[in-house]
Amino acid sequence: MGSDINMKDAAGWTPLTRAIVLKSNIEVIEELLNNNADIFAKDKNGKTALSLAKLEGNECIVDIIFKYEMKIKEQTQIIENHAQRNNFLRNCEDVEKSTISTKNEEKQQNEECHKK
Repeated sequence: MGSDINMKDAAGWTPLTRAIVLKSNIEVIEELLNNNADIFAKDKNGKTALSLAKLEGNECIVDIIFKYEMKIKEQTQIIENHAQRNNFLRNCEDVEKSTISTKNEEKQQNEECHKK
């Protein structure tokens, strides 16, 4: 098993934040991002990968991280929308089952009344 891509060192840096501060090449940073590096992880000073990239003045890295963050937010929104849709459909099914059950009960009651 490999190392934890989000493991923090004594400064609270992950491999991603360390790569940003040490001005690693873009390919290293993209590889970390493509392997699910946590862009929202904060170091001991509360800095994220994006805030560190801004502090370092590396606009290229800022753009890469920002685009990656937007991608994550879009995917999260899609997942949330899908979950809401599934909940709605489940509720509709429950209402339909309840309605059918109520109609069957009413039908049985009517049949029993007619038997008397």
